[in-house]
Amino acid sequence: MLMMEHRKAIKALKLFLEHAWLTNNFAAEMITYDKLSVCYFYLGELDKSKYYKLKHTKGLGEEEGNKIREVYKAVRKNYALAKRGRESNMDTPEINYKTIF
Repeated sequence: MLMMEHRKAIKALKLFLEHAWLTNNFAAEMITYDKLSVCYFYLGELDKSKYYKLKHTKGLGEEEGNKIREVYKAVRKNYALAKRGRESNMDTPEINYKTIF
C-alpha cells in the first residue's frame, strides 16, 4: 500500500518538475529532485535515489534547450494537440434521431 503512494508521489513530482522547467524555476527544480530522491530511496531504488540526490546537492539543473526539456516540451505539445482534436470532435452537433427515421 505504501509503495503505491510513493509511486503516485513520483508521478506528481515529475509533473511538478515539468512545471518548474516551463517556468524556469530553479529552486522548484532542486526541491523536486530532493523529494524524488527520498521517494526512490523508500522504494529501494537506490541508483535513482542517488542520481536525484546528486542533482539536488550539486545544483545540477537541466539547462534550457537541454534534450530532456525539449522532449518534455514536445510531449506536452503533442498532448495539447491531441486534446484539442478530441474537443473539436465533441463540438459536432447532436444527432436528432427523430428527423432521421
